[in-house]
Amino acid sequence: MIFIRTFITRFLLFIIFLITAALDGPLLFAQKVQSFQIKLEVENLKVPAKVILTVRDISHWTEYTAESTNGKFTLAGKLQDPSFAYLVLKYCSESDQSPRLGNIMELFLDEVPVAIMAKDSLRLANVQGGQNQKDLDDFKRVSSPIMHAADDERAKVISKFINDHPASFVSLYTIQNFSMDGSFIPNVKYGMSMFELLSTDIKKSQSGKAIYKDILIAKQTSIGSVAPDFLQRDTLDHEIRLSSFRGKYVLMDFWASWCRPCRVENPILVNAFHKYSNKSFTILGISLDNNRNSWAKAIRKDKLSWTQLSDLKFWKNEVALQYGIKSVPQNILIDPEGKIIGKNISPSHLDEVLANLLR
Repeated sequence: MIFIRTFITRFLLFIIFLITAALDGPLLFAQKVQSFQIKLEVENLKVPAKVILTVRDISHWTEYTAESTNGKFTLAGKLQDPSFAYLVLKYCSESDQSPRLGNIMELFLDEVPVAIMAKDSLRLANVQGGQNQKDLDDFKRVSSPIMHAADDERAKVISKFINDHPASFVSLYTIQNFSMDGSFIPNVKYGMSMFELLSTDIKKSQSGKAIYKDILIAKQTSIGSVAPDFLQRDTLDHEIRLSSFRGKYVLMDFWASWCRPCRVENPILVNAFHKYSNKSFTILGISLDNNRNSWAKAIRKDKLSWTQLSDLKFWKNEVALQYGIKSVPQNILIDPEGKIIGKNISPSHLDEVLANLLR
């Protein structure tokens, strides 16, 4: 059974996943560090404003900011590999609000300085950058018409793009984001075949090796696979194994106290737990917190009465790494035999899914 979470915009998930999401492992190796620079000029911007750049470099996320009163901004930093990024423009009077629709821009950064010229917002801005930025623009043109198409149709278009751009880091980005559900988990059906289309240099890059590892994890944790077992400590410091829940349907809920969408979903999980916990169903919380007090306070405040686990390692939570989790909230539904039968079930469909299983 396949249950898909309602599409969450990638921008929201980038905001959740702002700081470090580092993947450990011997597959990564040192390469030359590159510098990037962005110069943005918004011609008719007459109010104080701020730009926020969120960069994904391999599996690390870094945020850069700059403020201006005359519409001219400069951002600079370091990269291990050419990298995808979001640029957001916010007027200082709206700093605590979501950015306006025309003030979010996708970029691909490398050593070539990026120059952006805009009129009064980022909408229709002119972007001059390196080859990777040009490749991203090309990909947008071919992918926009098939954004809501079936996976098979999208796979054909994306595979052709990769075949035409085998030495582009943008091709890695297309593999990573093929699923379009905001999870950053490669598509199991197409991920490896797409990866094989890449040039040897791209495969051997740090980003290439990281995505290859992600593809292997995605296969091991795909629907129909037996959920990999693990051991982690609960709020009382007791060691708990996933396999100890055999005989029940288990919803593994990846969340954190600092994740606002997670906290919004928690009342729905509470209702589901109380409604179905006497029918061989439970929830197992895996928290990506790094502060025990914040974790415990959120559990109490949200009335989460099921088992909660965490090693308090933030994005390096060992269970999250084992399951390839790079954004929250996410969930995985496991049957009584330990087999994965659903992933990223949307809150609006959770009751329906459980009602059908637990009749």
